[in-house]
Amino acid sequence: MPTRPLSLSNAATLATAPEDEFTALARLAAVALGAPMGFVSLVLGEQSWTRALHGADLHLLGHDHPFATHVARTRATLAIDDICADSTWRDEVLSDPSLAARACVAAPILLCSGAAAGAICVLDRRQRQWTRGEIEQVQDFARIAAALLQDRMISSAMDAASDGIAMVDASERFFYMNQAHAAQFGYSCPTDLLGKAWTILYDDAEIARIRAEAFPQVWSAGAWTGSSIGRRRDGSHFAQEITLTRLPTGGIICATRDVSERKALEAETLRLTEMRVRAEAASAAKSAFLA
Repeated sequence: MPTRPLSLSNAATLATAPEDEFTALARLAAVALGAPMGFVSLVLGEQSWTRALHGADLHLLGHDHPFATHVARTRATLAIDDICADSTWRDEVLSDPSLAARACVAAPILLCSGAAAGAICVLDRRQRQWTRGEIEQVQDFARIAAALLQDRMISSAMDAASDGIAMVDASERFFYMNQAHAAQFGYSCPTDLLGKAWTILYDDAEIARIRAEAFPQVWSAGAWTGSSIGRRRDGSHFAQEITLTRLPTGGIICATRDVSERKALEAETLRLTEMRVRAEAASAAKSAFLA
């Protein structure tokens, strides 16, 4: 079965990117097993596509492959010692001369949810009997790929969040920040604040209040939720809701939401309500006087 191109506009960009962790995994898996080819495929719906490869023709990038599709669908490791002797795979794989594969071992990339995100495969041009240790090595590489994917998905989700999310280490310096958090404080890019202390974003009085009110609860209970007054880059201030959560490493995750518009609306609503109450009281007093 010939490979089919992935029908996504960004597939080529992703697949032809410079060597990253997935390309390194494909190379390391092949080298560890003494095989000439290795590749990492990811799943898109019912179709898998090659994300990174080592030792195979570059035209396979962005295409799916039957081994990866099968492994991702079944969520089970596949080991074939001789493809030519296996009627299930012989015609499909040998129809693609670019691989010239004779043996294959592939393991699913399983996320914490149990869903298969893809597969990591090692191919050899010669017949060979895969040992239990070699199969377990490929499974270990698949677990590493799953961890990388989950880290990237978490990071992407936080980057897309409308709330500000930042993380500080035990020395109280930012080591992660999404775009929304930087924008709340008037910074165009999170990198402007990475490596700097969180105190740069608050006035001295607010810093003292957070240390006295929030930190003791964070260290004892693991989290604190409250309100604060942030200071933008231009020196202006805004009201925010803030949640601090303790990290196992001694740092803190900070989630913030700009509520200055809501506070202004609440203040205006309160002012109008007070005006209405005073007007009604005056009207009642006038009516009583006239009576």
